Amino acid sequence: MPPEHILLIDDDTELCEELSEMLRAEGYKVTWSSQSSTGEAMIRCLDFDALILDCKMPLITGLEILERIKAESIKKKIILVSGKPFVEKELEERGLRGIVKAVLGKPMDFGLLLEKLRT
Repeated sequence: MPPEHILLIDDDTELCEELSEMLRAEGYKVTWSSQSSTGEAMIRCLDFDALILDCKMPLITGLEILERIKAESIKKKIILVSGKPFVEKELEERGLRGIVKAVLGKPMDFGLLLEKLRT
């Protein structure tokens, strides 16, 4: 079953606004934060089905958030977004590959994102 409520955490406010609008047009409920610390708090207090998480953010990186999600055994569909070419290797090295359902590059292919959300 595809997710209904998506939490989006990315430090690019414009991207959050645009992506939220496009996802809402597809029927999803979207909550977003452009601040990693606020977004991390939302992970614990919101009832959501999927998380779209930027890898590189100031203060707390997406990888640090993933480590905390793993430590707290939070079970959600997670899609990591990164402009880094070797993020898959870093996920493996940190033992995080198993909790991430997909890694998408930036700029993001919206059709591919929808496909990953639906599977």
